[in-house]
This record gives sequence, structure tokens and C-alpha cells, in this order.
Amino acid sequence: MKKKSKVLYRISSLLLVLLMLMSVFPAIPFTASAANVTKTEKSYDIAVVFDNSGSMYLDSKTDWARAKYTMEIFASMLDYKKDRLTVFPMWEVTTDGSTPTSNKEKASERPIEITKYSDIEKLSKMYTIVASGTPFDPVDSAYDYLVGSAKKDEKWLVVLTDGEFNGIGTNATLLKQELLKKATNGIKVHYLGFGSAQSLESDIAKGFYTPSKKATTLEAKLIEACNTIFQRSVLPEDRLDGNTLNLDLSMKKLIVFVQGQGAKINALVDSNGEKINGTLSNEQRKYSDVKYGAGNYKCQTDTSLYGHVVTFDACAKGKYKLDYTGSREAVQIFYEPDVDVDISFTNSDGQRIEKPEDFAAGEYTVNSKIVDASTREDVTSHELMGKDVKLSTYVKTSKDSERKEYANGSKITFEPDDSTEVWVEGEYLGKYKISSKDDPKWNWLSGLKVKEAAVDFKINASAEQTWYKLKDHDKWKPIRVALTIEGQPLTEEQLKATQFNVAIDADLKYRIEEIPGESAFNIYLSQDETGKYIEPEIGKYKLTATATYVDEYGEKNKAPDASVEFEFAKYGAFMSWLLRNLWWIIIIIVLFSLWLFYMTRKVLPKKIVKDNARFNSISAGDLDGGGIDVRYNYKTKSLKISGPTSVEFDEQCAATFSLKPLDNRFTASNRRRFAVVGISSQCEKLRLGATQYVNFNGRWIKETEVRMANNANFTPKPLYQEMSVNPKFALFRVPNGVLQSTLNCDTKTKK
Repeated sequence: MKKKSKVLYRISSLLLVLLMLMSVFPAIPFTASAANVTKTEKSYDIAVVFDNSGSMYLDSKTDWARAKYTMEIFASMLDYKKDRLTVFPMWEVTTDGSTPTSNKEKASERPIEITKYSDIEKLSKMYTIVASGTPFDPVDSAYDYLVGSAKKDEKWLVVLTDGEFNGIGTNATLLKQELLKKATNGIKVHYLGFGSAQSLESDIAKGFYTPSKKATTLEAKLIEACNTIFQRSVLPEDRLDGNTLNLDLSMKKLIVFVQGQGAKINALVDSNGEKINGTLSNEQRKYSDVKYGAGNYKCQTDTSLYGHVVTFDACAKGKYKLDYTGSREAVQIFYEPDVDVDISFTNSDGQRIEKPEDFAAGEYTVNSKIVDASTREDVTSHELMGKDVKLSTYVKTSKDSERKEYANGSKITFEPDDSTEVWVEGEYLGKYKISSKDDPKWNWLSGLKVKEAAVDFKINASAEQTWYKLKDHDKWKPIRVALTIEGQPLTEEQLKATQFNVAIDADLKYRIEEIPGESAFNIYLSQDETGKYIEPEIGKYKLTATATYVDEYGEKNKAPDASVEFEFAKYGAFMSWLLRNLWWIIIIIVLFSLWLFYMTRKVLPKKIVKDNARFNSISAGDLDGGGIDVRYNYKTKSLKISGPTSVEFDEQCAATFSLKPLDNRFTASNRRRFAVVGISSQCEKLRLGATQYVNFNGRWIKETEVRMANNANFTPKPLYQEMSVNPKFALFRVPNGVLQSTLNCDTKTKK
């Protein structure tokens, strides 16, 4: 019993010490950092079958070097926090750059595990001790390895070969059949042939991939393979113009892959000259410089093989300079957008709800969007977000066993609940997911308390008059303010639980009087509490009524404010308006009078131009419009018509007409008429419209008045001939009584 007591005593003492320590040291809070944007981070397990048979080295071939370079690029693309690459050479190799003459001299490494970036050097320094035939067994070994390996999202069997396997030879059909057998158990197969390898067709539905026909170079085949295996999002080519990288969307990650002679990525610099950090940065990969590719072959390497892969940190939207060496056509940029989710809940009144205390039972419309994490711009439909962006809202109440899904833009009805969980999930580019569930900004939507719907509490303010004439103050009618809940007047108990206030935006006295039994109040203006009239200042005023009702649960319900505008004046409404706007009225009348005076003035057409014209003379013959000139001067109110100079006489067949306007500016220019009131011409005879005129002793009179003109008492009337909107003119030269030239000119008025 004593021994047992001692044990119990020691245990209790230990517990007591622990309790004392916990009381002395403050509790250390646990914080979990969860990104609000999460990528579907696929993990990769890649098994590469490396054909290091003799045919890869034969006759100074460089297929072995090209295959090794391919493996190095694959290895550079991995994220070794979750990915793994394993190489299965067909024949024993060393990976430290040593070149033993016999495979017994040094322990071989087969298969070769690449579990960190520094391991890539093993591939660069790989040396085949003795190269021989092309067995298919390594393909079986790589397949068995993938089947038995730990669970990964993607498992790939990559075969790098010149294609002549033992027992298969150059039979492409048989080779494809054997490789298709490996595309099972969730494993995908990628066949990449070198040199004289058989050309096989892809069968994507069965998980079998080969380079496309357009990929004619190793660089192109590598880009295709990387896109196929890693499913990267490729930045469109137009975003890189020379060395200028235009990012119209903020990036969480950029992976730049450059190939070509001497290819190297030096830096990525923003518009301020700041360098972007390169994370997971790999060394420049290039052709293998191991002395010989295989111990029993004298072969050469391919010195054109260069590649560089660098992963850059987050880049905000903007312009960058990509400093690199290599061919522009061999630059491939993979990207991961830096985006966030924005959630909007709008109630039936059109108000956006952003606080948990404002979330009451009722119907809400959810409208979410994906925004740029840096600029907060809506990028839901951005080109770089892909064509199939999806957003869904999930709701789970304390009574639900399963969450309910609602499409974006749906109407959701929330019932009163002590704990309702709401979150938004989205998907973009086919492989990224975004969620508000772990975003601290949206924590208020987790465990949300949905209270009872607020009562429909309203104020209605009305006035029978809004114009108050000072001398009629004894006839003024009050402003009426009524309160309702759910459209019904408040009960006495509800009125007692309501705080009612009135405010006027000036120092104006008023009196509030409750109307019994009507849940309403009368507001008497310019009165003190006893009802005595106090004359106000002339001017405009605004009355605002507010009310807050506290329900039986203690919830405060504030009604939307109601307001009425009114005015005090010495005169009636019309007279006051007239006096207030008298100067404006006078200005408008003067301006209107000036405009009317201007528009009623008679004016000529803006343009008179030649329409049809014909000139005939003894020397020139009959000319259709040739040399006939019509010159109209709007300012001097004159029109000159002249024909070409004739050799029969010194003067031209020409005339200048003085014009008088007949229509005002209300008439369109091309409809305005005019009258000829003066003529200056050396011609003997003229025709204006249908009326003939002759030159009689220096004055132009109608031809019908010539006989009367010989009478000494005859006084010709002043010349006045109205013309139509398409006036016609004719000029005649008749020297010595013989007709030598005639000019017929039709004109028209224009806008």
C-alpha cells in the first residue's frame, strides 16, 4: 500500500507542477494562416524511361544528349514540396560525372530518384557505363513503380527512346499496343521519340500522348509535353513585346521557360526598376559535358541545347521588362492569377448587406465576382481567367445536414437561425479554386446569426400646402406625419415604444401635437408650445421626421426618414415667383425680341450657282456652259453673269444685277426669292425670267414699253423684276442691228 501511495503522490505532484506552469506562462494563441485563394495543387509522380541503348549513341548520334536535356527540363518544372521524378535507365549509369570502364568498378544507380532541385545535377552528369540493346523491361519496371507508389493526383510514364525495342523493332502498331497497356490504373503515358523513332498517333481518350505534327523541333516538343503533363496556363504571346511584358492582371506566380542557343533568364524588372524575386529558381540547363555519353561508344554532344526555367514571385498588374537571352519564339510563360473573391448580398429593398448585425431573415440576391487582388477590379470575365469561370454560393444552417448550393445571381431565402454558414466557391482556368471559407474578411458569414426579419416600419409625411403667406398665418394648415408597421397604424403600446423626432434645417419654432387614435402627429409651424404665432424669416425650409421603434425582443427598428419642403413669403406663390425671376424674364423677353427681329429680316439666298448655261456667237459657235461665269456676292447683293470674250466686239457678253431680298430667315436658303432692281451691262437686250428688257438711253425698260418711251412725257418706273427660286437669265449682243452673241444662263439657289 505504501508503494502505491508514493506513486499516486508523485503523479499528483507532477500534475500540480504542470498546473502552476500553465498559470505562470500566458496561453499562446493558435493562429492558422489560410489563403483565401487556393489552387487545386496537383501533385505529380513522373517515371521516365531513359533509352540509353547503343542506338542512342551510334555513329556519333546526339539522341542521348537530347534525351538527357529533356529530363532536366521536366525536373526543372516540378515543385519538390509535393512532386517527384524517377528515372529508369535501360543500362547501368553513374551520376557523379565519373566514367568507369566497367560496371563492376563503381556501384550503379538505377533507378535514379530526383527529389530536390540539386538532384537535377545527377541527370546532367549521368554516364552510361556499358550501352547495349533496347529492352522493354524498364518500361514495365517504371509502370510497376507508379502503380505501387504513394497516391498522387497525376501519374505519368514518360518514354524517351529512338523506338527500336527488343522484340518489337520498328513495328509502330505493336509498340503503340504495348504502351497503351501501360495507360491504366490512372497512369498516363507520354511517348517522345528521337532520331529515327516510330511516329505514333495520340489516343488522348485512353491517356496516351505523343508530340503533334506541328512540333518539328525538340524545343516545340518540350513545350507541348510540359503543357500536356503539367497543364500550365500559358500566357498569350501578345503579352510579351520584345522585352516588354504587359500584365493586365496581377499574378501570384510566373514561370518563364526560355530555350535556344545560350538561353538564360537574367531578371524580371517592374516599371520602377525593382527586380522581382525568383523563387524555385533553377540553374541554366544545357547540353551534357560528360566526356563520352557511353563507355563503349565514341559520340558527341549537341551544343545547341540550352534551357532555363525560373519561377518569379507575385507581380502586380503593370508593365515589366524581361531580361533574357535566347530566341523570342522559344519563350514560354506560364502564369497563376493573383485574385480574390468579393461577395455581395442585396436585400429586397436593394440595400447591400455587409455587417452581421444587418443580416435579418428574408430574401437576398447573391452576386459574387472574382477581383484582382491588387487593384480590386472585377476580372471574372477577363481573358486570362479562362472561358469557364464558375461561382457558387453554399448555405448550411444549424438544421441542415448537407450544404445547399446556389448559382451566382440566385435569390436565397434565409430563415431565423442561431448559426448559418455561408461561403462562396469558384473555379477558373479549369484547375484553380477560390473560396471565401478560410478568408478572415468573410469570417462574419461563418456561424452567422440570422435574426427575425425587421418589421416594416415607415413614416409618411404630407402637407396640404407648401407655400405659407405670412399675413395668412391664421389659416396655415399643419404638416401631418403618420407612422405604420406592416402598413397598419401603431397601437398605443407600440407608440409608447417609439421615439419620434422632428428636425428643421433652420432656427424655426414648431409645435408637435399627437392625433389621438390615428398613430399620427400634426406639426404646426412658427408656433411655440402654447400655440402662439412667431413670425419666421422669409425663405425655404425642410422638415425631416425620424422614428425608432423598439420591438418586444429589444431590437431597434428605424424607419426611413421622411421629409417635406416648404417656403415662407410675403406674397402669393405666383407673385413671389414673378418677383424672384423678374430679371430672368426681362432677359428672356429681350433675347427673344432680338432673335425675332433677326429672323424676320429679309435676306438673300446664301448661294446662287450656275445650273444650265449655253453661249452662242458668230466666232465661237454654240458652247454648252464653256467659259460662262456666275459670280454671286451675298454681302453686296449683286450677281454677275458673263460669257467668254468674243472677237466681234470689245465688250464681253456680261451683266451685273443688283438684287433685293424678298423672303426672311424663316425661309430656307434654297427657297428664298429675290428681285432684280438694277442692271449694269453693255448688252443691248436682256431677259429676266420670261420678261424682256432693252437698254433705252442708258435705262433698262421692258420691251413692251419701248413705244411709250419715245413719248417725251414718258417716265419709266424704277426697275423691279421678281425672280423665282430657280431664276433664268438671257443676255443678247446686237451691235449695228445684227445679232452676234446670245447667253442663256439658268441658275439655282442653294443652302
